[in-house]
Amino acid sequence: MELESQVAAHYGEMTAVERTIWQYIKANPDQCRTASISQVARACHVAPTSITRFTHRIGLSGYAELKMALKWQMESEEAPPDPFALDRCLQDYRLTLDALETRDYADYLAVLDQTQRLFAFGTGEVQRHAAREIKRLFMFCQRSVFVAEGMTELSAIAPRIGTGDAIFVFSMTGNNPAANALLARLKTQGCRLITVTSYEDNALSHLSDAHFGFYNHKVINGNGTRPDAHLSAPFFLISEILFVKYHEHQKTLG
Repeated sequence: MELESQVAAHYGEMTAVERTIWQYIKANPDQCRTASISQVARACHVAPTSITRFTHRIGLSGYAELKMALKWQMESEEAPPDPFALDRCLQDYRLTLDALETRDYADYLAVLDQTQRLFAFGTGEVQRHAAREIKRLFMFCQRSVFVAEGMTELSAIAPRIGTGDAIFVFSMTGNNPAANALLARLKTQGCRLITVTSYEDNALSHLSDAHFGFYNHKVINGNGTRPDAHLSAPFFLISEILFVKYHEHQKTLG
């Protein structure tokens, strides 16, 4: 995630306080990578809630994600130029794991606690495999997950999905117009969305009740002659983490 491009996209909406916060972060990225939210707030002469509002303004979930984005940006700048280099791929995995380790899962668990029926959908072939994997894993939690095998099937069952339902959505970019339009319709019908996409700001993440991002990059640039290639392990890694967190939650409920 390029923070400067994120800020540029929302700069016109920012308050004077938010612009001051950004100027401090831009000038002091090393300090902000390790400082607490209270320390940054004091340096900017604002309340910690102002820092949180700034992160929401630029499409992040909170200060922890801002620190992860700063760390990712630093490591990306130090990464070797070859996108297929193993170091670059392992860096993405480490950053994804760091984000998952520090994330608060309360929003995700609340959705599952308030949900009677679960669905899963992927916007591509690999994503559909991830949807099937979440179905397999959740069987161990005594929860059934219905997998919609493509847009046609999801469109067909959409009128019967609504309040009391939730859907796991797996998408690489989160910017598939047709899928997002259908998911926005489900949202208006009362369905909750649990989404998994890459970390870049995207339309699907803004529709979500609980969003999980992963760090990823193109390992092969198609250049218009063939599809771009991305590594797909994060879809399955996050599926397993979601299963483990829910299983732990079930045990605390007795």
